Amino acid sequence: MKTSNNLILSIAIIINTLTSCDDNKVILYNNSDTTDYTINTGRKPSDYNAKIPGLNAQVIDYTLPNEYQHKSQLFPDTTLVMSWDAAGFKNANAFLKYFKQIQLLVRADKKDELAKHINFPSKNLATKKEFLDNYDKIFDEAFKYEVLNQDPNFMFRNSLGALAGHDGQMWFKPKGSSYTIVNISF
Repeated sequence: MKTSNNLILSIAIIINTLTSCDDNKVILYNNSDTTDYTINTGRKPSDYNAKIPGLNAQVIDYTLPNEYQHKSQLFPDTTLVMSWDAAGFKNANAFLKYFKQIQLLVRADKKDELAKHINFPSKNLATKKEFLDNYDKIFDEAFKYEVLNQDPNFMFRNSLGALAGHDGQMWFKPKGSSYTIVNISF
């Protein structure tokens, strides 16, 4: 069994070496205690601290161009998402800064401020009053966890906008020179 695992690893390394002409490298790491192989994009599993990169952990250099502004992005779970441009976001870094502000409002439970960023009526909320009256029910612990722990570098996006949260908690779209929340799913 160990020989077949080593053979698989050797073949994967050879294929990776032959095809790694650009920045699309995939690096395989073998955990010798198990037969599992981890596909990673540069960090060894032992270097990963297992924290979810959310509001406090994620650092983005907004002065650098977003590498996925003009090209599609492949997520670690093999989801392929369209470029920020194709999703309608002409400046990904400006949107990511905006999203950080939304996370801060959610964390501080500033529902009145948050309501200013929602495009009413939305699919699930007709009015600002309805949103404010149901805020505590909508923004329960699980909902907040999903929004606050959203890694901005891995926001799903398509022609409907950009998504925060694993289960589609908040959808965003550009609006004029800023952005707006177009749907809150609860």
